Formats: sequence, C-alpha cells, structure tokens
Amino acid sequence: MTLEGIPSVKGRYPFRVGTTSYIIPADIRPNVEALAPLVDDVELLLFEIPEMSNVPSPASVQQLRKLAEANTLTFTVHLPLDLPLCRSDSNGRLQAVDACRRMIEATAALAPFAYLLHVDAHDPNSREPIPATDIPAWTDNVSRSVSDLLQTGVPARHLCVETLAYRFEYVAPVVETFDLGVCLDIGHLLLYGFDLQAHLDTYLARTRVVHAHGIHGGKDHRGLDQLDPAALDAVVDALSRSRDSERVFTMEVFSQENFEASIGVMHERLARGSEQDLYDL
Repeated sequence: MTLEGIPSVKGRYPFRVGTTSYIIPADIRPNVEALAPLVDDVELLLFEIPEMSNVPSPASVQQLRKLAEANTLTFTVHLPLDLPLCRSDSNGRLQAVDACRRMIEATAALAPFAYLLHVDAHDPNSREPIPATDIPAWTDNVSRSVSDLLQTGVPARHLCVETLAYRFEYVAPVVETFDLGVCLDIGHLLLYGFDLQAHLDTYLARTRVVHAHGIHGGKDHRGLDQLDPAALDAVVDALSRSRDSERVFTMEVFSQENFEASIGVMHERLARGSEQDLYDL
C-alpha cells in the first residue's frame, strides 16, 4: 500500500513536519517507506507486551536508518504508554524503567530527534487535573525514573515529557531539575480544557516536539481539519517565530484518512501564506 497522490510537506515549513508510523495498516517499515517522501519526521510508536512487540530488530533499525538518510528524515520515538514510572519500586517502577531503557537502546542507532515520555497519573482513571493525591511521593518516584533513564546517555533535552490530562505544573519541577525537553500536545491541552497560549508562553523554549490532532465528540487524534483553526494558527505562528532551535510538529493521527485531511490543512495554510506574501508586496 502506498500514499501516492498525497502532496508532500517535506521542507515546506520552518520546522519539521511529521506524523506517526501507523498511517497505513502495516508494520513500521512499510509506513516509513510510504511516508518518507511526504514528511520530515516519523514518530515511531513502540510497545512491548507479553503477547507481542513491535520493537525493531537491529536489522530493521539499519533499514530504517538507510531510509532516513536517503530521504532527509528524522525519527521521534514514543516510549510505551501506561508504564508506572510514578509508582514505587515494589509496584513496578523499575520494570517500567527497564522497558523504556530497552526501547532507547534498541533505537539508539537511529539518533532519534526526541524520545517522548508519558509520565502518567498514579490513578489513570481519575479525571481530576492532578496526577496523584500524594504529590511529593509521586514527584520523588518520577524523579528517580527520569534519573535512571538519563543513565542511558540520552541528552536531557531529547527526553521530552508530554502534556497529559493533569496540569503540567505538577511535573514541571522534574522537567526543570533535570533540564528535560517538553512535548506540547495541543490536542490534549484543548481536550482537557487547559490554556494553550499560556503553555506556549511558558514552555515553548523547552519544547522540542509538538503534537497536533483534532477533536470530535470528545475524542482526540482526529485529523487537523477537526482542530480549532485559531489554535492551529497560534501554534504554527509560535513555531515559525521561534527559530532558536529545530522542532518537530507531529500530526499525531493513526489512519490514512486523518493523515490526508491533516496534510490538506497544512497545504491550505501554505497557500494562505503565499497569498498574504503577495498582498504584502
């Protein structure tokens, strides 16, 4: 399966535009092969459970590396979801760290642009905007996990903590203590009712990766055609103005339909920008 006929956004923006490794119904490598001519970055979503694992073998990593070199492509690596990095050692923290460490080591040859880290709440079913009832204990466990992960040699700013369902200010002290990067997930911020502009103002300097996806019917990870245009404009404008460091803007969707819709939105913005340039002349 290919993505023929979809226009490319590679090199069209003053930041890297990417998407996920699950756009066509196939494994990671066929997705990267199809996406390489179209985007600047591919987010590799990795998991490892008793039933199966999609962690690439050393041979697959070398194939991905060759594809990247031939297509001026970078990779971001999304570390596994729902790992108890915030719990005590006896409740799975060390096993969670080991799982992340295996992913980091398996993909090191790709020189990933960033590793994306979910620091989940102690109670993932809670809808409260706080990550735990015992914040000091939660913070201590998260700090220990981060310290362990940095022992792999990953540059601190390349380990990017993602904005989730709780207020980011709770994990911000850990981010600052270890000088970590940030992954601003715009869809999450909007879905959970957080102030997008305030997060851009506060965390853009630390942000290495932005996730963007639409929301419909209370569900996220839809195409950018279902993202508030004002929110998208605010993010793209902020990234375009802030060129102090290279960043990745990931269209975090998981189907060809949503990918095509997202690419279409990004091309519409390019066309509007060209029209504005002519008007300014």
